[in-house]
Amino acid sequence: MLLDLADQAAEILRDVGNLAPETASELGMTIAKRMAEQWGGRQFYFPKGVWFDLDQRDWQIYSEYDGTNRQEICRRYSISPSRLYQILHAVRRQLRGRRKTG
Repeated sequence: MLLDLADQAAEILRDVGNLAPETASELGMTIAKRMAEQWGGRQFYFPKGVWFDLDQRDWQIYSEYDGTNRQEICRRYSISPSRLYQILHAVRRQLRGRRKTG
């Protein structure tokens, strides 16, 4: 699994980070080694649709929403109140899932 992690990280670093293949591979292995050092010996379950699949904007909206600023949030992000509540629900669902698996 760690080798696959290294390969996946290297692929992302090449494709998204535009790094040279050698550099990406080295960094991928460094990431995998760090994970082994930090989390070695633990068992993990990776749920599908994990929390970080949410858009960064959704996390920002969730962090800014205080229960009284619905109109301000909707205006700032050009979303409807209905969409705001969908986002809040999705983030809360992901947070609950993290607590159960964390």
